[in-house]
Amino acid sequence: MKREVDVSPGETQTLLDKLDDFLDEIEALIAYLDEHRELASQDEAWARELLGHLKKGLRAEYKRTSKGKAQASLTWREQAYYVPAVHGAYSSLTIETKSVPGSAWLRDLFAAQFDLDFYADGLRELLGK
Repeated sequence: MKREVDVSPGETQTLLDKLDDFLDEIEALIAYLDEHRELASQDEAWARELLGHLKKGLRAEYKRTSKGKAQASLTWREQAYYVPAVHGAYSSLTIETKSVPGSAWLRDLFAAQFDLDFYADGLRELLGK
């Protein structure tokens, strides 16, 4: 089966970069939680700050891509890859930033990571990577 290469790699790469930024934040937080099983209060504060930043960014993109007029102006790449990735990751992060970092955090982070990774892989395929 012949793989179709994207004829508009600039837009595809931009979308992939945005998803990769979210993935980098998630992976940093997962690695930190994995390395520090017992967090001191300042470490918990840092983890909460990073989670808050991640959730804020996903929420902003979720809202931006959910509005009627905005949806109508989205390209097919955004509709097929970016929107479901962001909406899935945003919906997966149900943990509160004030909660104690632990297994619930990891569960939600892994779920959000899966959502983003799945669609990022689709964009990578379009780019022929």
